[in-house]
Amino acid sequence: MGNNIFEKAFYTFVGLSLDQKDNFEKNITDFFDKNQEAFEKGKSMAEEFSNKTRNAVNEFEESMTYNKEKTAERFDFVPYTVFEALKTKVEDLEKRATTVPSEDVETVASEGVEEIKKTN
Repeated sequence: MGNNIFEKAFYTFVGLSLDQKDNFEKNITDFFDKNQEAFEKGKSMAEEFSNKTRNAVNEFEESMTYNKEKTAERFDFVPYTVFEALKTKVEDLEKRATTVPSEDVETVASEGVEEIKKTN
């Protein structure tokens, strides 16, 4: 008789578990079905926000580039690439000036001045 009670309890537990499993699966399916629309709307809003942000960043970068160029023109600044090229030439001339005998320093210097004039 003792085994019979445990057996009935076990089968009752299994039956309740299966019933709860079915209810749980149904509740989860219902939840996702009901919230799919909200999920899609949230996803759409996130994508729209991302696109607007990307566009705003691009517009800002274009504006900054334009303003930088206009400021450089207004104050007659040397473009950075030209500055770097001149800087490299000056460094090369300085190296040559330290390795050239002292009587040829003036020649090297005048060659350097001519090279710089050519870039302007």
